[in-house]
Amino acid sequence: MRPACSYRSLVALAAVLAFAAAAQAQPDPSGIQFVTVGSPSNPAYHGPDPFGYVTGRGSVGYEYRLGQMEITTGQWLEFVNAALGRATPLPFLRAPLDWGATRDVTYGGPGQRYQLKSLPNAAMIPGYAVTWRTAAMYCNWLCNGKSSAPAAFLSGAYDVSTFHDNPDGTF
Repeated sequence: MRPACSYRSLVALAAVLAFAAAAQAQPDPSGIQFVTVGSPSNPAYHGPDPFGYVTGRGSVGYEYRLGQMEITTGQWLEFVNAALGRATPLPFLRAPLDWGATRDVTYGGPGQRYQLKSLPNAAMIPGYAVTWRTAAMYCNWLCNGKSSAPAAFLSGAYDVSTFHDNPDGTF
């Protein structure tokens, strides 16, 4: 006969299983696989930093979710076409510098439209060199259920009305 599990053992097992489940990729309606990053109030970085860009940064006081993989061209394509395929352009929004899509020269407007390049698996190529502001607008768009309304790009996780260029060229 096996000994019965103690209450303490069950609580410990439940905590281990809960932690393991939280660390696994979680399905999301956006199609992005997220993982939960725990350890709130982790210490900031204090390692080598020859240019002074990262020392003291990196501490986060709350749990958050992070995409497990890079955003693919297929995911960017949906966003970019929703954002740039309009008569009135949205501020600060740019297509990725390098990705598996190209401008659709047959599209007559409004705005711009992009299509996949004729490369194998072009939709799976990660987008490269995306501006921070464009990434913030992508997050807004996801938070707003991928709506094509202009407000879906301008508010949500980030308030785009606070994006300004300073006279010295900084943001």
